[in-house]
Amino acid sequence: MQRFSVVITVLIFGALCAFANGVPNGSEPVGGNILLLVADDLGMDKIGIYGEHPGAPNTPNIDALAARGVRFRNAYAPPSCSPARASILTGRYGRRIGLGAWIRMGTFAFEVPPATLMIPGMLDRYSPLKYDHALVGKWHLAGFRSSPDLDHPRKLGFRRFSGSAGNLKASSQQDGEVRGYYHWQKVTDGVASFVDEYATTVSVDDALAYIDEMSKPWFLMVAFNAAHPPLDIPPAELHSRSDEELEDSIGKYDAMVEALDAEIGRLLSGIDPEVLADTTVIFMSDGGTLRSGTAPPLNPKHAKQTIYEGGTNIPLIVAGPPVSAPGSESDALVHVVDIFPTIADIAGVHPDQLLDPNGKRLVLDGHTLLPFVRDPRLPSEREYLYTELFRGPGKPPYYFDARAVRDRRFKLIRRLSQPDELYDLQGRFDDGPNLLEAALNAEAQAAYQRLSLELERLEKELTYDGF
Repeated sequence: MQRFSVVITVLIFGALCAFANGVPNGSEPVGGNILLLVADDLGMDKIGIYGEHPGAPNTPNIDALAARGVRFRNAYAPPSCSPARASILTGRYGRRIGLGAWIRMGTFAFEVPPATLMIPGMLDRYSPLKYDHALVGKWHLAGFRSSPDLDHPRKLGFRRFSGSAGNLKASSQQDGEVRGYYHWQKVTDGVASFVDEYATTVSVDDALAYIDEMSKPWFLMVAFNAAHPPLDIPPAELHSRSDEELEDSIGKYDAMVEALDAEIGRLLSGIDPEVLADTTVIFMSDGGTLRSGTAPPLNPKHAKQTIYEGGTNIPLIVAGPPVSAPGSESDALVHVVDIFPTIADIAGVHPDQLLDPNGKRLVLDGHTLLPFVRDPRLPSEREYLYTELFRGPGKPPYYFDARAVRDRRFKLIRRLSQPDELYDLQGRFDDGPNLLEAALNAEAQAAYQRLSLELERLEKELTYDGF
């Protein structure tokens, strides 16, 4: 396994060596291909190059990608897969469409409305560069009761789709077998069938096939199921965990992360080097580490499905033609809503061009990341960063509603019918002690007032509009 990882890492380094040649001046679109890799439930504590946990699994290929790109230290997502994926694809907070937590596939009659402008529709309607596009992997933006034909990804603009409609245990029909990474319902352009191959491997196989077929430039989103449950042990050649380690949930989870990393290495090394050199690669997660995969001293109660740091602070790496300082880090406050405008920027689309379904200028919550990719030393464009977790779905009110806002140092959490929590994030990877459990000093008091005003402003601004 170690030899396999080193070989893949060397291949990636060689293929990406052209990425730093020249820096676009911003007057023309960056252009080129765009490869968006989205992991599921993968926190920064599980990526070696971030250095947030001494026992992180082996991730040589993701680390190699970061060594050739820019990694973001303060990137955030909603701590649940469906709203995070919707925000990635729309550049808008989930509150605007009423999606604040994961879609229960068998019970929710909810889907992201087909009139919603997503990345593929934006590329088709507004980019002068004529992008081809496809999606591989997990969708999870429509329940079976709302979109029974299983073709929802193409209704939202993707030309091709191959993957799971939701989590691997979900399926539109039953066959009496236990579903997971080795037996799951695969949907290909609206047609479903059960497959018995490891899901992460299938996603990479499909991604490589699409890349060979698509015309250039192309946009490909690979939305992995890993490392979301079930915690099925991957094929032995894809991980380095011992039998003893695989006896507990943390070991199984870490094996799934290593398998994901190995398959990402296979994907990147499987792309023609000349094609890869003309491709902006974005790697990220849709939320933090699972509770059952969280290793001490981190607190599993502050992991996935919470708006603490462990649930919302995610890895985000960008490599490719825009990078001028490979291996650097940006501490800008960024959010998954920034992916849509970043891809628009690459494709030569200005936000002012975009229209909503009513013909008005589309309101975006995100900002392009390209300035920070070109110069990681730039100060954060945002003074405040916001994230949320609420349960409905659809129109408000919501029976559970939690919001968080942070600045460069302090973070305020506000939940429906619960006391506020205030944290000092300086020098920490986790949230630390709740400052509101004791008297605040002058600096913390000023931060509390400042962040409270920002939350109140956002509560008024972020309203449901249904698209």
